[in-house]
Amino acid sequence: MEMYKNINLVKILNIVILVVLCGALAYLYLVYDNWCTGKDIYCNYQFNGGIYAPLLFGGRILAVILAILLIVPSRLFVKWLVFLAMPMIAITYLLVINISVYSSGILSMSRAQVAQLGMVALGILTLLFVGGHLLYDRRKKKVSVLK
Repeated sequence: MEMYKNINLVKILNIVILVVLCGALAYLYLVYDNWCTGKDIYCNYQFNGGIYAPLLFGGRILAVILAILLIVPSRLFVKWLVFLAMPMIAITYLLVINISVYSSGILSMSRAQVAQLGMVALGILTLLFVGGHLLYDRRKKKVSVLK
C-alpha cells in the first residue's frame, strides 16, 4: 500500500503517455512495416519516407526520454512537458514537414533524420534541464538547512 501513496496523477500521466507512444510504435512496426511492398514507388516515398520513418525514429527516442523521466520528481516532469517538450516537438514537426519526401543526397537530410535529430536535441536539453533543476534543488536544500 505504501507504494501506491507515492504515485500521483502526474506520474500516471507520464505512464499513460509512455504506454500510448509504445503502443503506437508497436502498431507502426507490426502493421505498416511492409505496407508499400508491391505497390508503386510513390507509396514508398510518400508513406515510408514521409510518415512512417519520422514517427518511428523520433518516437523511439521520445519513448526512452519518457521512460527516464519516470524517476524524476513530478514537478520536473510538468515543467519539462510545458516548457521544453511541447515547443521542441512543435519545432521538430515544423522542420520535418518542410523537408521534401524526395530529398536524398549527400548534403540533404531525410525526414527521418531530422525527426531523429530533433528528439536527440530534446534528449540533450532534457538531460541539462533535469540535471540543472536537481542540482539547484540540492543546493537550495543545503542552504536552507544551514540557516
